[in-house]
Amino acid sequence: VVKDRAGSAHQAIHGAAAKLKRAVGTALAKHDSRQMQQRMAASPDDFR
Repeated sequence: VVKDRAGSAHQAIHGAAAKLKRAVGTALAKHDSRQMQQRMAASPDDFR
């Protein structure tokens, strides 16, 4: 979703890179929390 217009190509690239960094961070955090929940739900016998 485009919310702002950049004044220059440099600003547009900088804004896009920041948005991508946030998206990747969010995706990794969701993935990690799901794995943690699965590990917590696993019984001790699952690790033998």
